[in-house]
Amino acid sequence: MTYTYAPYPKYPVRYYRQTIYDLQRRDPIRYIALDVETTGLSCFDDRIVELSAILFENGEIKAEFTSLVNPGCAIPQRVIEIHGINDDMVKDAPDGSIMLKQWNEKMHWIDDPTMIFVAHNAKFDMSFLAQTMQRCGYECELNYVDTLSVSKKFLNLPDYKLNTVASHFNIHNPHAHRAYADALTCGKIMWKLIQE
Repeated sequence: MTYTYAPYPKYPVRYYRQTIYDLQRRDPIRYIALDVETTGLSCFDDRIVELSAILFENGEIKAEFTSLVNPGCAIPQRVIEIHGINDDMVKDAPDGSIMLKQWNEKMHWIDDPTMIFVAHNAKFDMSFLAQTMQRCGYECELNYVDTLSVSKKFLNLPDYKLNTVASHFNIHNPHAHRAYADALTCGKIMWKLIQE
């Protein structure tokens, strides 16, 4: 097992990278495909503006959660041009604390130590999730598998961007850089990789 801690010490939410084999040994194979859109690249200085989580069990969708999130700050124009989420769209959205509660009410993941998250370039998504949870007073350990790393290990592709890997598996992502579409694509990719 490879340990990857949240970027600075003595914080109550830590995240650990697991391998694809950790998933393959489970019965049923359950994971939450996760994607976040943010105000920037720093999990310390920037905030989540959209989060999607899709619970898969043996390749089938069992539950879904998607929410815009009010970051409490302006979204830079350069970032709006990537994901299309602007200040007007999030002004009435829940803040991070309320969003986490709503998500947990739907999937009961916070107190489930067996849950594994799946994301593409997962360290980015997990760092933002961990920092949001820490700011809201949570204490827990999160486990994740990175489809980017797994794809690099098992596939021979010109690059390993989410949509490149998706195309390899004939998975269509109609709305790249929006959380739901990217989480759904990532979850489907994970299932294909598990079956490789």
